[in-house]
Amino acid sequence: TDVVTGMAVDSVGNISVAGWSNSFSSGNTDFLTVQYDASGNQLSLLTYKGLTSSSRDEAADVATDSFGNVIVVGKSNSDFATVKY
Repeated sequence: TDVVTGMAVDSVGNISVAGWSNSFSSGNTDFLTVQYDASGNQLSLLTYKGLTSSSRDEAADVATDSFGNVIVVGKSNSDFATVKY
């Protein structure tokens, strides 16, 4: 199962979509962030698997900054997590 929880567009029109996925064979959930250019071509597919091998990592939202960085926030097990790409 893949769940989208946020989307952001940067200053040049690149789109970042974040959420979480449990489609991996481990049964755990991981942050999933996909970036597209303004034409819809996929630029990258990024995952965050947490600090332990048996974690429930669920992205809640995504934003971009003026430098083009993508910032994803959510939870990792029972803690908050922030990842910058």
